[in-house]
Amino acid sequence: MMKNISLQHLMTACLALACSAWPLAGGAQGLADPTRPPTHLIDPARGGMAQGEVSSNPLQSIIRSGKTRKALVNGEWVRTGDKVGTAVVDGIGDAEVVLKQEDGSKETLKLYPDVEISKSKTKQRAAQSTKPAGAKQ
Repeated sequence: MMKNISLQHLMTACLALACSAWPLAGGAQGLADPTRPPTHLIDPARGGMAQGEVSSNPLQSIIRSGKTRKALVNGEWVRTGDKVGTAVVDGIGDAEVVLKQEDGSKETLKLYPDVEISKSKTKQRAAQSTKPAGAKQ
């Protein structure tokens, strides 16, 4: 009877040891880190930026908090009215910053320059259905 109990304890201990060592053996390597940026954004071999490389897009981020908007341009946080080089921040949108140059011309910096943002078809239909019956579409 005593022999069966110690054999059972030994088998349980071996099973627990094997299960706890599984992640160390590489079983967890197949799991992706959900907080890691996509590889193509950080791996230069796949078209990403190398460490220390500066982006060609000066607009890096936009933060909205209530009515306050800030934009990270060339590593500096700016608000409407602040200077960026020789230009003045004329406005900060959801995904763009408008700069007014000294000569009066305007330049738009886009957060996602390669992305065309448009309303979804559902929102377009909802906007059309709220128009008065006599309004042209």
